[in-house]
Amino acid sequence: MASGKTMRKGACGMRLLIKGAVVYTMAEQGVVHADVLVQDGKIIAVAPGIAPEQEDQILHAEGMYLLPGLMDGHVHLGLMDMESGEISETTAPVTPDMEIEYSVDFASKDFTYCMKEGITSVCIIPGSSNIIGGKGIVVKTNCAEGKKEILNSYACMKAAMGGNPQSAFGRRGKAPATRMEILRQFRAYLEAVRLFTESGEREITSAYRRSELLAGVPVLEGKVPIKIHCTRHDMAAVMQVLKDFPVKYTLDHAWGTAPYVDQIAEAGCGVMFGPAGCYRGLGEGREIDFRDVRSLYEKGVEVAMISDAPLLSPESIIYEAGEAVSAGVPVEEALKMITLYPARWTGCEERIGSIEPGKDADLVLFNGLPARDVHARVMYTIISGNIVYKMMIEEEAKKIC
Repeated sequence: MASGKTMRKGACGMRLLIKGAVVYTMAEQGVVHADVLVQDGKIIAVAPGIAPEQEDQILHAEGMYLLPGLMDGHVHLGLMDMESGEISETTAPVTPDMEIEYSVDFASKDFTYCMKEGITSVCIIPGSSNIIGGKGIVVKTNCAEGKKEILNSYACMKAAMGGNPQSAFGRRGKAPATRMEILRQFRAYLEAVRLFTESGEREITSAYRRSELLAGVPVLEGKVPIKIHCTRHDMAAVMQVLKDFPVKYTLDHAWGTAPYVDQIAEAGCGVMFGPAGCYRGLGEGREIDFRDVRSLYEKGVEVAMISDAPLLSPESIIYEAGEAVSAGVPVEEALKMITLYPARWTGCEERIGSIEPGKDADLVLFNGLPARDVHARVMYTIISGNIVYKMMIEEEAKKIC
């Protein structure tokens, strides 16, 4: 973890002017040498030579790289008791109305750690023991500083294929015990939601509570994506099922995608790739190859890097982006994989993910270009226009020496 301290600066109406950085906007402007003006937690302007006013707080960023605040689109951070099963409601395999928000300790130091690594937002989701596990949220990481801000209270519906639900229930003599049963129950739930919506929300099957069916309505309306834990042939199977439903979805983890790249591109879904470097096991095919990320990019698939924290440390997404660059992905595209694309696939693109006027001033300044420079370190993290972390220069110098 980088040395430094967390800070809280800024007041209502105060302007923050960031001068002279190389700005990776992740937007139409592309990469520019420019100033960025922030007021009341929002980006006001991105342009060269913005003249400061007398009361402006000025941050001189010459020689630094300014990015949108980083985002991890798949974490289990802040969960109060993962060891005892707080991460998944394992009394039933299909629990779509569970809300992970109520299991999160928003004062956890996990979020402070994220700020120090430039990660300003995370998507917190239920675990993968359930076929359908419940609702995920997107929260800004300054929540540990007493500023809980949920960007999206229903960012995704979590689902899981393969060995996780198979093991969680099958070893107790309960269904699902096979991949066949996992896909049968997954389809059955979506069919029940479709019947529920087509009947004007009157037809309720005996298999599901009303609250469980209501949770699926925005999914079938294409407003909330399904976030699906799956690897290898499980990806092919679930994509086949979802051809029958008008839903958006991401394939999460997505190890072993090489045989299915064309199928993924045709499906129009997103991919949340990673984590890389985790242990092998759980009966899943853990074929982690960043050449697959390049192949997906070349086919026009939007890929986001994930850490699955606390399985790996949250800053692992930066290293994963670097591995994508090593495999042939352009650096700007790799940086979109830890900024724009996770924001887009969790319904937060209107507020975060790029540096544009009107968007939240969630920003991070590096002393080198992450994903290309292995020595790049976070110098400042800014959330909603406030400097929440600043690298102590003298400590960084000692670290380099």
